[in-house]
Amino acid sequence: MLPASDSQKKRQQGLRGKRKLLWERFEDNPNEIHLALELKIIDDQIAESNQQIHHYGNATELTSL
Repeated sequence: MLPASDSQKKRQQGLRGKRKLLWERFEDNPNEIHLALELKIIDDQIAESNQQIHHYGNATELTSL
């Protein structure tokens, strides 16, 4: 099994790829507001993943002291 930070990093990569495709569609079709909402949701998921990675890193540092 992958450590928590590795699985979060893989999740982030997937989210970033999905976001890039959505952004390209949104650039071509800025009137499709639902794409902006989907981008916001993905951005929130990426931010949550970053927070979990940061939290995991801090917890690992504390246990290694």
